[in-house]
Order: sequence, then C-alpha cells, then structure tokens
Amino acid sequence: MLAWWVFFTDKGPVDTPRALAEAWAQLTQRAKERRLKNGYTVGPGDLPVYEGYIREIERRGGVLIGTSRWLNAAAFRLSDTAGLRALPFVRDVRPVRPMAHPKVRVKPVEGKAWDSTEYGGAWWQLEMMQVPEVHQLGYRGEGVLVGFLDTGFHIQPGDRHPALESLRVVATWDFINGDTVVWNEPGDPSSQDFHGTICMAAVGGYLPGELIGVAPRAQFALAKTEDVSDEYPEEEVYYVEGLEWLEGLGCDLTSSSLAYFDWYSYEDLDGDHAVTTVAVDSAAARGLLCVTAMGNSGPDPGSLGAPADADSCVSVGAVDADGWVADFSSRGPTYDGRTKPELVAMGVDVYSVDPYSSGYGRYSGTSLATPLVAGAAALLIQAFPEMSNMEIRQLLMETATHAQDPDNNHGWGVPQLLNALQQGVSQKRAPKSLPFRLLGRRLVYELPFPSRLQVYDPAGRLVLSRGLPAGEGSLRLELRPGVYVVSLAGLSGAVFVP
Repeated sequence: MLAWWVFFTDKGPVDTPRALAEAWAQLTQRAKERRLKNGYTVGPGDLPVYEGYIREIERRGGVLIGTSRWLNAAAFRLSDTAGLRALPFVRDVRPVRPMAHPKVRVKPVEGKAWDSTEYGGAWWQLEMMQVPEVHQLGYRGEGVLVGFLDTGFHIQPGDRHPALESLRVVATWDFINGDTVVWNEPGDPSSQDFHGTICMAAVGGYLPGELIGVAPRAQFALAKTEDVSDEYPEEEVYYVEGLEWLEGLGCDLTSSSLAYFDWYSYEDLDGDHAVTTVAVDSAAARGLLCVTAMGNSGPDPGSLGAPADADSCVSVGAVDADGWVADFSSRGPTYDGRTKPELVAMGVDVYSVDPYSSGYGRYSGTSLATPLVAGAAALLIQAFPEMSNMEIRQLLMETATHAQDPDNNHGWGVPQLLNALQQGVSQKRAPKSLPFRLLGRRLVYELPFPSRLQVYDPAGRLVLSRGLPAGEGSLRLELRPGVYVVSLAGLSGAVFVP
C-alpha cells in the first residue's frame, strides 16, 4: 500500500468556541506568550482533525499514519484511492512524499585550523558571524527554546559526547517509534542519530578549548522525524507532526536541515504547494521562527528544496571559510520569483562532534550552515525578547554582509550579529518624547520633575537605580557593553552601551 495525504473540507461538527478554548488550554505557557507577542491566539487550524472523517477512510481500508491540525489532513496507507475525492468531506488526495535523506561530507580533523584558546576548532565558523564578540556581551542563548527536527540525537545518558554533557534538553519525541527515545533504538540503522547530533552540537555544544556552539546556554526540544533507512515515505508526515509539537511546546525557533525536492517539480516550489512548506508558514503565523536548509543540489538556479521556498522562513545556503558560495549549495529563485536563500553561513568543513567517540570532525553541507544561523537567531531572540519572529528575521537579513545587494546565491549574506544588535536597539529605541538619550556611554536627560533612573539588563535584573533631580543633566553609565532597558520619568526605552 502507498501512503497518501487526505485533505478535508472542514473540521466536522464541532462546538467551535469550546473547541478553541480547549486548544488554547492545551498550549504551554511559553507557546501562549509567544503567540500573543506575535498577535495570534488560536484559530480553526488549531482544532483537531475530525475523528469521524478518519474513521470513514479507515473503513475504506486506510491505515492511519498521522494527522495535521494545521493542514486539516490525515495520512493513510491505502491500496486504492478510487472514490475518495468524491466524498463530500474530502478536499484533495495527494501522495505522501519521501525525503531526500540528508547527506554531509565528512572530513577528519587535521590539527585545529582557525583555533582559539576557548572556541577550539569552531572559532572561525562563529567569528564569521561575530558570535564570539556577542558572547562577550553576555548573550549565549539563555531563556531561548530551540526546536530541532532531524534524524535523531545521540544524547543517551552515559554515552554522550563530552561537549554535549551540559546540553539543556527539556523535551524529546521520536515520531518514528512513538516514544521519547531520540537516540538509536533496536532496528534503527547504525547512523540514524548521526546527522541530528552534529547539527545540534553546532548550536548547543560546549567544551571550552575544544568546541563552543553558537548558543550553548539555550534549551532544546528534539524531534526525531527522519528515517534514514530509505524504506518508507512517512518522514513528511512526521515532519509536519513534529513541527506542530515543537510549536505547541513554546519553542522560539526551529532548525531543520532537511529538504524535500526529488518528488516535487520546480513548479511546486512556489511557497504554497509542498506540504512541509505550508506547515512552515502555518508555524510562522503562530510566531515560530523556522530556519531551514536550502539543500545540496546546487549550483543551478532554482535548485532549492521544500520547505525552503516558504515565504516566512529563513532558508540557509552554505559558504566556505572565505565567504565563497559552495558549489553544492542550492540556489534560488523560487518558482514565483522570490530571492532565496535568505542567509548563508559557513557550510564547508564545519567543526562539530563525532557522535560515536569523544573526538571531532569537519562536515560540509547546508545541513551545517543551517544550525549556525539558527544559533545566531537565538542570540538575537535573547537580546530582543519583545521582537516578533518576523522582526528577528528582518533584522538578521538587513544587517548581513550582502544586505545591499541580495542575490540567489548569497541571499542577504552572512549574519553580522554586532550590526544586528546595534540596529535592533535603534529600531526599538523609544520615541523622541523620551526624556533621555545615549551619547556614547553618557546618558543625557531632561526632567520636568525629580525622577528615579532604573536600568535593567536583558535578563530583567535591575543593575542601576538612582534618583535624579529636575532639569538637564548627564550620567556616565558604568556598565558592561550590551543592550539595556532604561526607565525614567515613567517612560522606558532600550539603549546599546558600547
């Protein structure tokens, strides 16, 4: 039997107000807060697929694989789809697409090129994005929840790589086997959890002197969705289910180094057709920032894969250590003419863990560039927790190396996080009616009445409190460089202390 998506016309007979309230109640507090920040609560897409429709397809011989609330669809194994489209509650029937399983080029570590005392062999892949400088300002991903969708993660107790011992994992789910074990289980191919581990370590790895990831103090939710055995097409179903799960947990962003293209034509890559693309846009509407790989099918134009064609994602290509686009990196545009990728990062000889030893390796592919960009986004989310997912996306793009001349090779370029921090503060600076402004490290103010100055760091801690008299004056801020929130005379604004 082949696997098919069956899309339904509606959610069936339902008490909509009550069902929406129940859907809202099932979200985590983090998810609720993220949705509210992005102007979204719940909608019909959050309601479950109607069980009556599922049972009818099963009565006709369908074996249920999984469901998607956002798509209002269910996937079945069916030997015959004849007559399904004629059912009054069926909108469409489409095959479930297998994925092109992620492949990376592996290179043994020879010395520690681009070494630094603290960052080890990972220094240059981070320095290209100004990450070490941003780490020095205190941003390492605290308070940010990053979701990964991948093949699996070699993080079992007692057999973790030393650089993953401090990894903060808050949730796991294996959509292939239906349990919480995201590392290899009996029957899995021996390399099942390899790809996900090396990608995740590029963000969350931490062993000073050997490897420090982009956002080593972030938290992680891990979804095992891709079966590397090449036997079944269900990965597309598991991807959609995994994305819905991560969004409901309250993840701030997701990283996915997976691309579907062998079973889609270029005409399908228009941002509205591929199942995973529609799912990514649904996630983005709910405030989730989705970072996804372009694929490794370059250098021809239009060689990208789904869901990189989504109009609200951050699609990522690969460059080498000198900033040249890798030949294998997939290119835009999308079929409807949009520039892709959004960003690029180092994707040639990226330093990460060897999951099956205590050693390290260098790996190539947009698979490795993608988590580097996701980590960069996590640092900006920490710095600007009030920004929406689309504001973070725009900030990354507008301050990258090719922002003035984006193209279908580089996109908007390599993220430049110091530039992004400074522009982010400028965008979020309170209006001119504020009674203060920052000149260098000196806060200049004009108060109609005595007031108390309060300064908070990005974690919300009060770091300075001082009474100020009425009139004009200035005060030198003896603070570590970084972004702070200043409150004075009942008004608040963000400042960047150089």
